[in-house]
Amino acid sequence: ETVTYEYIPSAEVEAAEKSLPNNSLIVFVGRKLDWLFILHCGIFIRDESGAGQLIEASSKHGKVVSFDLGDYVREQGERYLGFAAYKVHDPNAN
Repeated sequence: ETVTYEYIPSAEVEAAEKSLPNNSLIVFVGRKLDWLFILHCGIFIRDESGAGQLIEASSKHGKVVSFDLGDYVREQGERYLGFAAYKVHDPNAN
């Protein structure tokens, strides 16, 4: 069965970041052989000034860290093809 999965290409991170909703789950898409995989994930949160940060558990740093999303994606180079963002909702909120 063929499945279509849409994601934002890594090269478009700067433009996409402006429209990402606060409190979003970010999943990073990469390729292994002929398969697409979710290789990593994090949470995108905006502060009071509107600046967004990616919060992620870093094996490199051995702890939870915060990065500018664009900087993080650029640092990864070709590891990720892109990413998808999913708004996180509180099911108990009114």
